[in-house]
Amino acid sequence: MHTPWWAMGALGALILFYVLWNNQGTGPSTPVEQTPKARAEALLRDSVTPEQYQHLLKYGYLEMASRLYPNRRYHIPSDRRRVQVFEFCATNLGQQPQKLGELCVIACEPMPDADLVLTHKWLIEADEAKYLSIANWVK
Repeated sequence: MHTPWWAMGALGALILFYVLWNNQGTGPSTPVEQTPKARAEALLRDSVTPEQYQHLLKYGYLEMASRLYPNRRYHIPSDRRRVQVFEFCATNLGQQPQKLGELCVIACEPMPDADLVLTHKWLIEADEAKYLSIANWVK
């Protein structure tokens, strides 16, 4: 049975809602941390490794290795740009990235950038093949 494209988006939104709802009031309660942007950033920071988070801050994207394609990596941007897809090929200079294209998946509801990063990450981890089938490829 084919799952509709919107079901994957709904699943991501439900996961985010559940996590945010269950984390209410569990951390420090300064006014800044109560904003949706601050809560989203805290959730992102807690959901990736410290190395991944530092890489995201330094380079502006979260890098994820594909589980389906051994030499493929996804670059999930920290802002509202498309996810870039790279394949790493062996050359005389070592592993060199070749850009395959970009993936466009747009959220139905407005959300902080950090939530979008996690939504892409979790959707790719949950069902990479489905994510690729619903994303619009841009070359």
